[in-house]
Amino acid sequence: MQKKILTVAAVLAIILPISSAAYASDGLGKTLNTYYGTENLSFGGLTYSGSDGGTIPQIRLGGSSRIGDFYLGNSARLAFGKIDGLKADRYAFNFMPGWIIPLNSDLDIIPYVRLAAVLQEQYSGTSLRNPGNRADLKFGYDLGGGAALQWSPISRLVVMPSADISYYRQGYAQYNNNNDTHSTVYLSTTEYREKLGVYYYLTNWLNIGVHVGADQFGTGTNLVSYGAGLGINF
Repeated sequence: MQKKILTVAAVLAIILPISSAAYASDGLGKTLNTYYGTENLSFGGLTYSGSDGGTIPQIRLGGSSRIGDFYLGNSARLAFGKIDGLKADRYAFNFMPGWIIPLNSDLDIIPYVRLAAVLQEQYSGTSLRNPGNRADLKFGYDLGGGAALQWSPISRLVVMPSADISYYRQGYAQYNNNNDTHSTVYLSTTEYREKLGVYYYLTNWLNIGVHVGADQFGTGTNLVSYGAGLGINF
């Protein structure tokens, strides 16, 4: 029995320093390292503000991974519903490659590039409630970049504010209901985005997250998305 205890103690004496060194070698603490391997599912809403706006349900999927100091964020936002009977669906799939720059063990900054595919079905013009025309769902894209902070103020908690700017372009098949004709029109604008994510790790493999984001289109239409849910670390 004494030999077994000595053997276990010897193994732990080897493993624990190696484990601590693995976190220390990249300049980040354990909580931030845990974040880079998290995928989350949350439920919330997407709000079109203004007199012609409204809120539709939204599902958010997202997470991050890393290879060395290379960062890859991913997210999908699936918002679907109707506002006064008119469809206002918006589906966005985002990839955000970047580079992790540790400031200290509990704080880092990540400059990133944002690449997104966007599918949106809303009514053309400045109003979602323009009864004369409708616009079918078509593919669009979003290209830009920004920066995020990852901060662990206490053990198991990560706070993540970020901001970026991107170029948004999408085509629409616009129908004129009066004479049953259609034409393709394009929307090109600048999109500004600010986000806040808060995660608390219940265990080494499960966390809860709250996500708050604000998207502002250059045309003046404001979008605010939010949600809360659970995540898995792997």
